[in-house]
Amino acid sequence: MRAVISPSGPGAFTSFSQAAAALKDCKEPLELFLENGFYEERVLLEWEDYTLTGESRDGVILTAGSGAFDPHPLEGKTGTFRTATAFLGGGRCRVKNMTIRNTAGDGSRAGQALAVYADAAQVYMENVTLLGNQDTLFAAPLPLRERIPGGFTGPRKDAPRRPSRQLYRNCLIAGNIDFIFGGADAVFQHCILRPLVPEKGVCYLAAPSTPQHQEFGYLFDHCRVEGTCAPGQVFLARPWRRYGAAGFLDCTFSGEVASQVFDPWGDKANQATSRFFLWNCTGPQGPLSPAFGLEVTPRLVRSAREHIARQLELFGIKESL
Repeated sequence: MRAVISPSGPGAFTSFSQAAAALKDCKEPLELFLENGFYEERVLLEWEDYTLTGESRDGVILTAGSGAFDPHPLEGKTGTFRTATAFLGGGRCRVKNMTIRNTAGDGSRAGQALAVYADAAQVYMENVTLLGNQDTLFAAPLPLRERIPGGFTGPRKDAPRRPSRQLYRNCLIAGNIDFIFGGADAVFQHCILRPLVPEKGVCYLAAPSTPQHQEFGYLFDHCRVEGTCAPGQVFLARPWRRYGAAGFLDCTFSGEVASQVFDPWGDKANQATSRFFLWNCTGPQGPLSPAFGLEVTPRLVRSAREHIARQLELFGIKESL
């Protein structure tokens, strides 16, 4: 089934939310085509098989500005996981050619503010721009347990922790604090990762909470890290949970990347359990020597490349960008 969304009116629906409500019981594969326009709304999607296709990457803008510090009508504050501009649940989700953003502002004032909560069992994004500050992209699932009571309040707080396989190709993801985080098995290929200057402190790119039994968490393949931070002010990853995993292969870094590369999130014990590594990455500072991480072996690199190939195959991708 195919439906058109057009804010100017000629399509079947004039807003994203209107289409989501009208088609909420759709059981067949669904494609929503969004004509160029400014969609100022928040959406929660739960279809089993759906595709969101924009007319153009810069012309279709889904935007909202909810932050964790905002008051909530039912209790205290909104919290991290009720801020998403787009909640993408369900079975198999594909998103192409659009911009999704959260404009709440810097985390020191607004708190965490998700542009996307990617929760579907399979998530594929291509030619998508994700804009935010703290916690731009949550690549689900949540960790098993909260550290702070109420910290997981939101659409999946009490749900089983279902694995999610995700692939991001030719995307731009911008933020400043843990702007890619969560427990997904996710590959980022040919993406631009744009660190933005936070109002306080330094920038942290990825914060994986990879389950211990999961071989890989985030794999960044031929990505570019380049943003607006001062030299040495960007850490590529820190573990949100003990066994957080992130690998960077054939990536290009700006001088913003800190010489230590990774951060243990205030706990030296994480240096022994987190699973971070670099392979064949370049930047103006020359070869980087992470302060901690996995020993890089031919077997590790081969396994990572094979895993990337399987992820591409899962989503029917055969060609390289």
